[in-house]
Amino acid sequence: MSIYAETTYTRDLYFDPDTGKAVGDSYTVQEDRNFDTVPENINILIAGRTDDKYLTYTLGFEYAPGLKFHLYGDYTWENSSYGLETRYRAPVAGIGSDDPLDNWGSDTDEHYKTATLGLMADPGNSGRWRVDVNGSRSEGTGDITNHFVPGGSASSDTTLLEFPLLKTTLTIAQAGLTRTVGKNLDWTLRYWYERWHEDNFASDFSQPYMGDPGNDPGSGTSIFLGLDFANYTNHLLTLFMHYRF
Repeated sequence: MSIYAETTYTRDLYFDPDTGKAVGDSYTVQEDRNFDTVPENINILIAGRTDDKYLTYTLGFEYAPGLKFHLYGDYTWENSSYGLETRYRAPVAGIGSDDPLDNWGSDTDEHYKTATLGLMADPGNSGRWRVDVNGSRSEGTGDITNHFVPGGSASSDTTLLEFPLLKTTLTIAQAGLTRTVGKNLDWTLRYWYERWHEDNFASDFSQPYMGDPGNDPGSGTSIFLGLDFANYTNHLLTLFMHYRF
């Protein structure tokens, strides 16, 4: 009997290579954007992904009372988060504005839990037959929150401070039976089951659409073809022949 624990932590910070400033910071430049030959002071936001963080914990065990039977399993927690900073550039006289009041950003936190359990067995204790069965289930949730500068234009798409908390599940199970025919030959019959289910507020309640989004107000509740995230269930049956020279 053995037990083990493992943890990982990574973090990435992003910077603008031209100025050395962190993404999300601002700086001022002089540009003639209205073509009147007089440069204006323009505040530039370094937009994009600000940082990534990834943290995992794993607890597992293995139990082998003899050569005929081996049981194993683990449970993993995964937490990942990242931030985005951007600015809504409202068109003014055909030119996109650069007003710090229009800054906004979002923070995403994702949490996954995965449980795995499996066993390997030699029913006859002869090495001629081997059984391998294992399964895993992952459940994930994603939380997206937005923040805006008070008094500014949040964005052209949404003023929501928080999106719905949704759930994603992935279930995988497989079973294999291996028969050793001779010193150089064995075959394995394997069954694989996989099911994916994702709640997606951006597409689950939308209809396929191929109209003109600029003139048809119905496009606001539709989604373009090819962008949906479909749930699925797969069943696979395979036969492997393994010959060693």
